[in-house]
Amino acid sequence: MLIGIVILLVWDAVDFWPWLLAVVGLSTLPAGVARGGVPAGLLPAAWLIGLAALFAAGLFWPGILVLIGLTIMAGAVVRRGR
Repeated sequence: MLIGIVILLVWDAVDFWPWLLAVVGLSTLPAGVARGGVPAGLLPAAWLIGLAALFAAGLFWPGILVLIGLTIMAGAVVRRGR
């Protein structure tokens, strides 16, 4: 995670905030998968990377509703699979 943040600080061509969320999301993925399996690891990473994409695109309010809907549908699929 620290290496990713340093790269963002050095590289002036990108906005810092959305990419910081993406770096943190990618860094939580391995630990989440190791602790709770693939669904538990993907949810926080997907949220942070999704928020980064929404902030970068400038579509926060319509996109956050889509992100919430996708989370609800993914939770239903995971519960049904158990």
